[in-house]
Amino acid sequence: MLPSKFFNNSGPVNSRDHFCVPPIRRLDARKIWQLILQKKYFLIRGPKQCGKTSFLLSLAEMINRDGKVKCLYMNVESLRGVQEDVSECIRSILFEISSRARDTFDDEYLEDLVPEILSKRGPYQAFNEFLTQWSKRSDRPIVLFIDEIDTLDGTVLTPILSQIRAGYDKRPAYFPQSIVFCATHDVIDKQFNIKDATLQIGFFHREEVNAMFTSYADDNGLKLTHDALDRVWHYTSGQPWIVSSLAEEIFSVIVPAKKITRIMSRPVDEAFQNLLARQGNHLEFLTTKLRDERVKRALMPILTGGLLADQVSDIDLNYTRELGILSQNRNNFDNMLYTEVLPRALYAPVTYMINLSTERFLLPDQSIDTIKLIKSFQLFFRNHIDRLVERIDYGPAAYTLVFQALLQKLEDGTCTVTRDFSAERGFTHISINWRYPREQAASFLVKLVRIQSLERYKQMVPGLAESCENWKTASLEVPEIGPVSPEEMAPPPEIEACDADVHVIAININPKFQWEDKLPCDKKNVNGKTVHVWGF
Repeated sequence: MLPSKFFNNSGPVNSRDHFCVPPIRRLDARKIWQLILQKKYFLIRGPKQCGKTSFLLSLAEMINRDGKVKCLYMNVESLRGVQEDVSECIRSILFEISSRARDTFDDEYLEDLVPEILSKRGPYQAFNEFLTQWSKRSDRPIVLFIDEIDTLDGTVLTPILSQIRAGYDKRPAYFPQSIVFCATHDVIDKQFNIKDATLQIGFFHREEVNAMFTSYADDNGLKLTHDALDRVWHYTSGQPWIVSSLAEEIFSVIVPAKKITRIMSRPVDEAFQNLLARQGNHLEFLTTKLRDERVKRALMPILTGGLLADQVSDIDLNYTRELGILSQNRNNFDNMLYTEVLPRALYAPVTYMINLSTERFLLPDQSIDTIKLIKSFQLFFRNHIDRLVERIDYGPAAYTLVFQALLQKLEDGTCTVTRDFSAERGFTHISINWRYPREQAASFLVKLVRIQSLERYKQMVPGLAESCENWKTASLEVPEIGPVSPEEMAPPPEIEACDADVHVIAININPKFQWEDKLPCDKKNVNGKTVHVWGF
């Protein structure tokens, strides 16, 4: 018999049908009820797919059970991208409200009001008049939830907000007592001076994720190890859509197929790889945002290890953070799934131009000849880098993305590629692990440099093996100074802690340099570890 409850990753969740954090607990419902009783107009915001709609629906249900007011939920997302005709958009919104009010409260008369109000008032007064007539005839005060308000552009959003502002003083007898807007981005502040509060709904806490997984396991006679729960948090960082998608993959696909009763870390790893391959609507939406100039400016320092302060405004960082792409400190991707999926989406336009196979680099003992591998990468860069960078079109970050695309082309059932990004660190850390024909690992520290003189280049590039602290950003013009001092030569922790082969990839993005001047390879001993430094 199938379980009566399941993990849901498509649409709103509710506690009756789904294993989830009860939506009503995502924010302080008592505080929101107090704002409604005080006749406040306010905003609830949070990243995409974090549970905003589920919370609003749950809250509306709770308020309507209480019976003191009529609480109606509506969503304007259906107008995304079709807002050229203001009159038609206002008409659609009024019919959406009247339809939901008919189904929720038996307010049959509202549909008949719409044509008359539109005819007499026009699009720039009709919304105000409709809400006035509804409030006037209602036996209880009206509370209106407007979801996805930020999908409206200025041609529709401005008249909607202006008409709400014009009716604000008539509440609650002749206008809604409270209006709650819901959005990813705060589009209300600049146009609406009667907003009293902004409430933020975020991602799950670790304890909530553990409780969800443990609850399902207990109900279905399964055992979850601590390692498995650790891996779940490692991959998701509490992002609700990813949590539910990962759980669905583990419990509904992998566990039944393999008849597992004790879930350790390996099924979680497999589920994550399946999500990477399948992706889904949420990830597809985020990838469309990568070409937004604000997002592009915010991500370039993360993809290269550059300085945020020098390159990105708070406006760009906040916008990208509001989408849920950035971590709370705004210097990295929010979670492992985004870390893997979003860079792949950026270099996808060039992957078809790359033809690599692990078999080409096998040694007699069946290990991978990483020296031969990187030499082939150098040759590929020399022949193709300019047009590939142009095709990716992501500023200096495109150079590191091309290198990642080369490594990614090796990934198959026998090896995996993982990446570690962080702004301000000065480089990107990429690891590749082979499981067949023989277990082997390699670590790549990819560093963008722009050095002005050949002499300085020859001094500095070998020093990268001992310190990845000499340059901080891809756009930095390195001064013409003498050799690096011993104090600067402390090995970076990525080298000291790495058991794999270590390769520092120094990509000089100064277009004045000829390939003949770039360092083919330099080998250094760093605290007993051999580190290869490559000039690209």
